[in-house]
Amino acid sequence: MEDLKICTIKHTFFNEKEHLTEINQKINRVYLALEISVDDNKYYIPFESKLYSHPALTNKSQIIFPYTSFENGTKQKFSSAGINFEKCLIINDLSYIVFGGHIPRKQYQDIQSKKKFIIRAFTKYISDYKAHVLSGSEEMPFRYKYSTLKYFHEELNIT
Repeated sequence: MEDLKICTIKHTFFNEKEHLTEINQKINRVYLALEISVDDNKYYIPFESKLYSHPALTNKSQIIFPYTSFENGTKQKFSSAGINFEKCLIINDLSYIVFGGHIPRKQYQDIQSKKKFIIRAFTKYISDYKAHVLSGSEEMPFRYKYSTLKYFHEELNIT
């Protein structure tokens, strides 16, 4: 199994999609993401330095990969850093993607060593979301309440 790819999403994507309110759009933010392919779609799962801690989310819609940074001679710990399924994007037009990006070596190694778990957990996150939407239930489970998947029903074949 090949390594999971780290990439950056270009600002042009966010400029064109600024009406999508759940997307993590912040001025001057580098949108670093992990690329995963599922069912003919390319998903980009963002890295975040501080994930919201909630039992309904841990290992279901986010996975913690803590790291320590040494910037400007200062040691800084990011104990709640990781990837956030909830804010994933489906981008099949690779003109918006720049492959490569830097994350701390330890974090990269942890991600690569858990890639089967990540892919399995993410695939389940997607399939559970699709099943919930197709069930017709009005109430959205907490782990999908702020999900960006609601903007990609066409790509998910649930229109």
